[in-house]
Amino acid sequence: MLTRHYGLLILLLFAVAAHASLVERWLGRQPPGFQIGFAVLLAPILLVLLGEWIAEDATTTPWRKRGFVIAGFGALWHLVLDLLSLSLLNQPEQSRLFLLAGVASGALVMGLVLRRAVRGVFEPDAAEPDPAQAPADESLVARVQREATLIGGTPLVLFLISLGFVVLAGVGIVRNPQALPKLIGAGGFFFLCGAIAVWMGLERRAMLLRQPSPFAGLRPRFLQRTLVVPTQDGLAFLDRKGATVYVWDQLRGVSLGEYQGNAAVFIDLSESAQPRRYSDVGQPLDADAAWLRKQSWNRSLQRTLCDCDLLIMGLATQSGPGVLADQLGTLLTDYDGRAALPSVAEALADFLRPKR
Repeated sequence: MLTRHYGLLILLLFAVAAHASLVERWLGRQPPGFQIGFAVLLAPILLVLLGEWIAEDATTTPWRKRGFVIAGFGALWHLVLDLLSLSLLNQPEQSRLFLLAGVASGALVMGLVLRRAVRGVFEPDAAEPDPAQAPADESLVARVQREATLIGGTPLVLFLISLGFVVLAGVGIVRNPQALPKLIGAGGFFFLCGAIAVWMGLERRAMLLRQPSPFAGLRPRFLQRTLVVPTQDGLAFLDRKGATVYVWDQLRGVSLGEYQGNAAVFIDLSESAQPRRYSDVGQPLDADAAWLRKQSWNRSLQRTLCDCDLLIMGLATQSGPGVLADQLGTLLTDYDGRAALPSVAEALADFLRPKR
């Protein structure tokens, strides 16, 4: 869970801050107590990350179980610290509210981690439920949980934290009007962060549901330097100088996923794949050795970084990565569908047409 939604670690930082007061009371600030306390604070999170990495990457059932056990132990350790931190509620009111907020956020995240770990120990080979498949009779809680899964933990956390700071800025303006310029600047910054979180979440939701991106039509065309589209000749990477095209026979597989928290299409090519080069008017060009070496180096770099030959991010698509992945998956065997596509010259002419 944490390895898939790193943004949830932000919520755990509030819990760690609450635990710090507890550990300081137990062990003090002087060595070796300080070092031991530091380990006590961070060990649960590191155990959860380690366990989830093992469970996700393991190829055998026993190792998957071990991974879930490690993650569950880390989550339980963290929950115990949350419970013990409640003994500090005799602090001043402001510190008490901060403590409760930290404990609540940590308990929520680690409770979900523990639930997933327990299920993984008893059903290590069970497939993760597909959030895109919604039962017709699901409850309100199940629908909310499904939407949260579709949007993703990182966008949700970023939005909630940004919303909280925007509210604080608004309260500050009411209580301290003379600080209006500074508070408007701070509130505007976090409002922008919240807007980015909404964009990230809705893009991810559209990808998982294989729907068009809700913001695809709002992207300024002059900012789009590269566009990936299917053409009659193959998959074309269009830019201002022309096009790089991989013919259909060179495409071996298409999958949909995420890279660094962003929606993406992953494409595997045949070992002998050689791209074709086109001018800005769609005329085939001779691919010189230097250009071919550069393309080969780009593919090898992507293979190293993301285990695929071509990685297509959402910003390089017309309607979102989900739509492109579906389209490419169909066109791999739909020869009539390929014939109905525009040529490379037509796709370039549309891409390079004057902006209005």
